[in-house]
Amino acid sequence: MTLDQLILETVDGGYFTTIGNLQKPGILIGLMVYIPLEDRHLAEPVIKTKLIGERKYAKMSTLWHWHSHQAYFHYLSKFSHYFYEDNFFGKVIAIPEEAVKRRFPPRQLADRLTNSVLEKSCTLLGIDINNTAQTGSILLTGRNGFDIDLAVYGRKDVMNLVKNLKTILQESEYQEIRYHRVHQKMMRMNGLLIDFFPLYKDSEELPFSTFPEYMDGPLKVEDVISDEYDSAFTPSVYKLKSGRLLISYQMGHKLLLREGDKLSVKAHEVKLSESPIHQENTAYLIRLGDEWEDPTEEKRFSEDGT
Repeated sequence: MTLDQLILETVDGGYFTTIGNLQKPGILIGLMVYIPLEDRHLAEPVIKTKLIGERKYAKMSTLWHWHSHQAYFHYLSKFSHYFYEDNFFGKVIAIPEEAVKRRFPPRQLADRLTNSVLEKSCTLLGIDINNTAQTGSILLTGRNGFDIDLAVYGRKDVMNLVKNLKTILQESEYQEIRYHRVHQKMMRMNGLLIDFFPLYKDSEELPFSTFPEYMDGPLKVEDVISDEYDSAFTPSVYKLKSGRLLISYQMGHKLLLREGDKLSVKAHEVKLSESPIHQENTAYLIRLGDEWEDPTEEKRFSEDGT
């Protein structure tokens, strides 16, 4: 089954989201998104609170995205038994199968207003609404806020999404500014923000299906994007002019680079044992546990987002 973007409730009260379809045997790699709220979390302004059932939780993923990973692990100290580190993922969270209490896979779940917006968005983007489902906190709370996390299944619909979203995002009414640029996988529609989560169908072949062998890194990589390929998925996969692949687990790298863009970023060298698309067996890997780094040679917007 599709493993990416599963929400898991752990036996000790945390909520965890899986990252990517390639997982280690017996464990699931990803991010601890919600943990029971403690007083010390309130001192960190970037940590938001969420009511799940009758209990308050701290949303930890904002630390991972906007501060340092060091702060993220500091506030997760009571869940340190889930800390995991290896050469392929770096330092991340891994949940053993026996620690999973419940699973919340993406599913079709929308009220009348949301469904109207989704139908209009899917028509505009050339997506079959039957190949979509909702994910994110609505699966835990049953309530949509002002944003919709929309899973889109299958390369055909995802490629339509990528192509049409590029055109749509040229119009300011649909734009969301993140990372000091128009965010490439989000759009605004009728006052709601839609965040797209492209997922493979179970029948589809992955760009690589076994873990690459770690070789070296981090090292500076300077190259040019020749093909965006599976840049919408996790991990994002780009083809480079050098003939190598760039594999990135960083969520902010999805759909970020375009054909012809110059690349300048730190990455790790890995050896691919098998892949249906690689031209040579050496690839570059940006790990989930690496600090977020802008891979573009130049930022596309100034610091104030203009």
